[in-house]
Amino acid sequence: MRGQTSWYNKIDQRLVGPSATFGDRQIQPVAHLSGWQWGNGRGANGGGAFVQLRPVAVLVHEHGATRTVPVV
Repeated sequence: MRGQTSWYNKIDQRLVGPSATFGDRQIQPVAHLSGWQWGNGRGANGGGAFVQLRPVAVLVHEHGATRTVPVV
């Protein structure tokens, strides 16, 4: 339709989850969120998104140090 514009947004974020404690060790999951978000027109005329959430690592906090353990 004339007068309507389409828009696209790329999604690319690193997400760190809440920590869990096991003895004197804390671990946190790390994931990568990627994809696209799009819309057509103004207001609530329509749109959508495609996203992918992929685990990439675990942060291990122990004895005052943090190390990254990759997820393969």
